[in-house]
Amino acid sequence: MALWYYSPAGSEKLADSNNMIVNANQIGQDKAVLNLGADKNINLTDATAGLIYAGQGIEIEKTVKGQILYHLKTDVQGIALEHTLRTPKGGFFEVVLTDGTKISLNSASSVKFLTLSASPGSRKLHLNGEAYFEVTHDKSRPFIVFAKGQQIQALGTRFNVSAYSDEATSRTSLLEGAVRVTAEAT
Repeated sequence: MALWYYSPAGSEKLADSNNMIVNANQIGQDKAVLNLGADKNINLTDATAGLIYAGQGIEIEKTVKGQILYHLKTDVQGIALEHTLRTPKGGFFEVVLTDGTKISLNSASSVKFLTLSASPGSRKLHLNGEAYFEVTHDKSRPFIVFAKGQQIQALGTRFNVSAYSDEATSRTSLLEGAVRVTAEAT
């Protein structure tokens, strides 16, 4: 959830709340690359709507609205694979995980997650940058975000995390529900 304002550099360029300068024609574009591990990348900006990946117990679909949906294949036992979604400066992207949790990834950000929960006791991911989360409630499997020295446990909620590596501080903003924020164990 970036706040955009005109930059002192001129009206042809804009700055977001993180003071990153982008051209006005770059704002609001669905731009991202999905890394499936083993150097397999999918340019989501250019991918057409429909099935973009199937394997290892999951299917990944791009909707006509540009959102990425992860689906579990019920007839296959999959293994957990680490995927990374990255957005460039000026881009954003939405992904819906297999449990129904929605993540809106902001400009110049990345989120690293497992396609299937490696442990039945939790759902964990790593964030660098900023993302908005609408977490599907599952009391038996906590949802945990690791971001720049903090560990955020969602208790069925909507929240935003801003944790850019080049900023001195990170922020977690609660919109609904409850979160537990602690210093990440090192």
